[in-house]
Amino acid sequence: MPARPLILCMLLLLAACGQTQVLRGGIEVPTASAQYAGATDPSDPLERVNRSLMDAQMALDDNLFRPIAETYRAALPEYGRARVRLALRNLGEPVIFAHNILQQRFDAAGTTLGRFALNSTLGLAGMFDVASDHGLPRQTGDFGQTFARYGVGDGPYLFLPVLGPTLLRDAVGDGLDGFFNPVSIALDPMTSRATLRFLNITRSTLGGVDLRAENLDTLDALRADSIDFYARLRSVTRQRREAELAVIRGTRPTQRRPCTRHHHDPRQSDGDDDSDEIIRYYCIGNLAHPMPQYTDYRVNGDCHTTHYNCPQHTTDTQRQCE
Repeated sequence: MPARPLILCMLLLLAACGQTQVLRGGIEVPTASAQYAGATDPSDPLERVNRSLMDAQMALDDNLFRPIAETYRAALPEYGRARVRLALRNLGEPVIFAHNILQQRFDAAGTTLGRFALNSTLGLAGMFDVASDHGLPRQTGDFGQTFARYGVGDGPYLFLPVLGPTLLRDAVGDGLDGFFNPVSIALDPMTSRATLRFLNITRSTLGGVDLRAENLDTLDALRADSIDFYARLRSVTRQRREAELAVIRGTRPTQRRPCTRHHHDPRQSDGDDDSDEIIRYYCIGNLAHPMPQYTDYRVNGDCHTTHYNCPQHTTDTQRQCE
């Protein structure tokens, strides 16, 4: 079976993971497994397994995915990568349109349909996003979001090999989105199964490589600066999804939530453990969902969350609590 080599590879990498990992630049950080202190989050009952899978994923990324992404970025200039990225996004518009209808978001469905028509023609098969320039912004829509619209809960937090951090509901939804892709359904009568499978794999692989290439520096900085990379990634994953679900509920993302200490500023210390903090924040993503940017910060023991969209190119930034 084709899956056996991948499973064996993951097991070998997992066995090789020790208590620390060495990042680019020689920075040594603890592995996610080494920082496990018991399952303290009720929504993450598989934390021990998730941390082990994350360590294996990071090892696989360092030795396989990252070198491929670096080669891709070196071989193709930013202008060319942007054309590839937009064309791949355009192929996803029919999926978003279908979910806009299922979620009864008919205005969003009209916007998505207009985007697909405009970008597929004037935008040269989606390589240029002329629709956004004409007041048709990109919408959101996937099976996980649709399930949530009809009351399906998040399920436990998962860290899946290759796909990265997600929730059980969204993991099932991502699989269904691939299986019920409208583009694949439309091409099925005129294309052999083997050809269709090859096209889908090529599209997914190219999208993943492009996304990893765009996040090379961001992910390095996040891993180096996070006290607990696993906990930080879990927090950002949930916040990103909450923002996407707020769209279908017609609400704004929650602005107050528990937050975890990441960086302490001794200059503002008042002698209390809940003193003000500086926290670095970044834009990150996985193969399924680019993530909007969030900041958790604490002021005199009160936790606050600020949300805003990621710029196309994210740099290391800081916010100091007032």
